[in-house]
Amino acid sequence: MQIERLIRKYEKELEKNHLSCQRREALRREILRLRLALYDQRFTQSFEKKIEFSKQLIRKTVEEHSGKCAVACSFGKDSMVVLHLVLQFDPKVMVVYNNTGVEYPETKEFKEKVKKEWNLNLVETWPEKTFWQCVQEYGYPELRYKHGSPRCCYWLKEKPTKLLIKREGVEVLFLGLTSSESYQRKWTIVNYGPRYSTRKNAPYEIVKVHPIAYWKEEDVWRYIKENDIPVHPAYSYTNRIGCLPCTGYRDWMILLARVNPRLLRKILKDRSESKRQGEGLSRFF
Repeated sequence: MQIERLIRKYEKELEKNHLSCQRREALRREILRLRLALYDQRFTQSFEKKIEFSKQLIRKTVEEHSGKCAVACSFGKDSMVVLHLVLQFDPKVMVVYNNTGVEYPETKEFKEKVKKEWNLNLVETWPEKTFWQCVQEYGYPELRYKHGSPRCCYWLKEKPTKLLIKREGVEVLFLGLTSSESYQRKWTIVNYGPRYSTRKNAPYEIVKVHPIAYWKEEDVWRYIKENDIPVHPAYSYTNRIGCLPCTGYRDWMILLARVNPRLLRKILKDRSESKRQGEGLSRFF
């Protein structure tokens, strides 16, 4: 709490207009140092304390935005944990599932099973463009750590979610992001914390909440085991659940060679032809 108070104190001072450039820069450096210290403190705390922190964050958010919350759920391990946590405080919370049309074949049956067993208020979105239309127009997605979020993610997930949020009057979106997944995600949490408001690319405000932002992968699996949470069957042969033909992560070829060799051959052929024709493999915002 002491670190948080200092951050707020220095941020308030930073808002003043009369500060010298030297003082302003010193404050920015100190705020960043404190944010990193706070991140390390939360990331290294015990499993029990992480659960307590997550529940306090969810409870406070649900109380402040009663009836206006939603959980983004892919039915992978991280979003299943977040869903399990949020349901303890908001049993009727809206559960948003982005049907991209290119999910793992087991996802549909698993989704329906969880929906029935957990009595979910499930809302499914569908995209205006299919994944393959996005590939035709923008090319296959490139590595995220180099190029950021690809256009297919916008059309398949981000835009449908934004339209749903606006239509249903959702104020809060709980997500299964963990900072240990990538460098970019870590710095999102360092800079903004596990809960923040955003108006980026939208004419309305949404509060994004990441209840398990400070959890490690072993924390996620431990919580799943201790709470008997259903596990997507595809985890028996892969370590990620999402769009099957995605090429936007490091080991996509290795995974696809094991899961669907025929699809891998098609993608490699498409990319090879694009190179010969002198086309870029993907285009971004």
